Amino acid sequence: MKDPQQHSLGFLNRSIDKDIAIGRTTQWRGLYKDTMKCKDPEVLRGYFIPIEDIISLYEFFKNGGVPIRGVRGYLGYDPLNPITPAQLNLDLLLVPVSMDGTDILEAPAQLGLGDGTSTIYDFTEPCPVECDTSSVLYSDSNI
Repeated sequence: MKDPQQHSLGFLNRSIDKDIAIGRTTQWRGLYKDTMKCKDPEVLRGYFIPIEDIISLYEFFKNGGVPIRGVRGYLGYDPLNPITPAQLNLDLLLVPVSMDGTDILEAPAQLGLGDGTSTIYDFTEPCPVECDTSSVLYSDSNI
C-alpha cells in the first residue's frame, strides 16, 4: 500500500524549471497572437482558480460518497460577452473527473442535488482580472 504522505507529495516530481516555464508561456503568447491576429494586451495568459473552490468541490463529492480523481478544465467562450483587452470573458469550465477518468457532468443521486443538476463549474477568472501581472510568466517585459 502506498504511503499517503508520499502520494500527496507526488506533485513535487512534476515541477519544471522557471526558465522552461518562461519559455513555454512566451511561446504560448506568440502562438496566440499569431493565430488570433491580436495585440499583446489581448492575449489570454492564464486563469486564477480559487483554492477554496477546488477543495470544496473535492470535499463535497468525497463526503457524498462519490470519489473523484481530479478536475478537468475546458476552455469556453460566451459570445454574449464581448472580448476586450481589459476583459477577455473566456471561461475555464471545471468538471469533476471520476475514478475511471470520465467527466461527471451531472450530479449522481447520492449527492442529493436533484436529477440532472449540472456539475460543470465556472468559478475561474481569466487574466488580468485576478493575476500577477508582475510575474515573469505573465509578460515578456518581466524577464
